[in-house]
Amino acid sequence: MASTENAPMLGDGSPLPPHDEFYRELTTRNTPLVTPEEQEKLRTATILIAGCGSIGGAAVEPLIRLGCENLILAEPDGYDIANMNRQSCRLQDVGKNKAAVFAERMREINPYATVEVHDHGITAENVDDVTTRAAVILDGVDVTTKPPLRHKVNLHMRAKEKGKIVVSGYDIAGLQMLLVYDYSDSGTALMAGKVKPDEVEKLEPFEFLARVIPFTAIPIEIIPELERQVKGEG
Repeated sequence: MASTENAPMLGDGSPLPPHDEFYRELTTRNTPLVTPEEQEKLRTATILIAGCGSIGGAAVEPLIRLGCENLILAEPDGYDIANMNRQSCRLQDVGKNKAAVFAERMREINPYATVEVHDHGITAENVDDVTTRAAVILDGVDVTTKPPLRHKVNLHMRAKEKGKIVVSGYDIAGLQMLLVYDYSDSGTALMAGKVKPDEVEKLEPFEFLARVIPFTAIPIEIIPELERQVKGEG
């Protein structure tokens, strides 16, 4: 979804500055921590955020505020009230697609940014296109059921074929863990060798998570609940 031609007014009634002037002012306090070269890379790079819930959704607004102007958001689900404990969801967002909500809200921060929405999430039909265009991929695809688990692995397979970097996030109790897969290095195995493509149909979500998440990253307070979940009691 591209920004509209008629740019909105600022809160004091003054017109929005031209694009380059606006961008300089938006990012002026990024320096000197972000070099001009890095800022230009961030501005022009296309970043794919696959899954806009608690993982991917945590990155959308910071990226726009840092100066990213090209986002692809892929998310099949809408917000519900239960999401409000940990996601950027307001009452007026409940029932709306998460990626679409972010696209609307990000236009209120940088109307010059392009935020493309795929409201069916990562699918067999769009995965090749979006991974081809992305410079970096943030993988926040849900793995609580098997269909999105298939799409997550397929996302990584396509990213590996194209030599992209994938940052995968996982919610673990009150923590978020990030795993970085640098597929630009041809020696990097798919998901660090933890999952093979021909195993996907046999894997249940808990088995997948047990493979990819290091045991040392699991907070001790969640272990009793994990035991209940495995027994079907949770």
